[in-house]
Amino acid sequence: TGVQTCALPILPEIADVPIEDLEQLAGTYRGEGTIDEIRLSDDDDKLYVDLGARRRVVPLTDGRLLILGTRGLEIQKMSEEADRPTRLRVVREDEVVAQLERVDE
Repeated sequence: TGVQTCALPILPEIADVPIEDLEQLAGTYRGEGTIDEIRLSDDDDKLYVDLGARRRVVPLTDGRLLILGTRGLEIQKMSEEADRPTRLRVVREDEVVAQLERVDE
């Protein structure tokens, strides 16, 4: 009898990123899409996003930022100035959910 095996997808691991790098992401971003505003904040050496509920954001070894508890929402940096992200996009399974720009408050 033949045994069928199912290959599980290889998931990226959580990256060990200095808190100073994560702090550079902190700020408010606004734009267009299903999500029109997000606020990223650092607290206790961890990064969080407020999407109506506070969610932890973890950096992955492949450069993406995974938003925990959202069924796969990710944050990707689009552009930077002086080592601070100026534009982000939020994606789920390669579909762009939102494109956002940093706003100063």
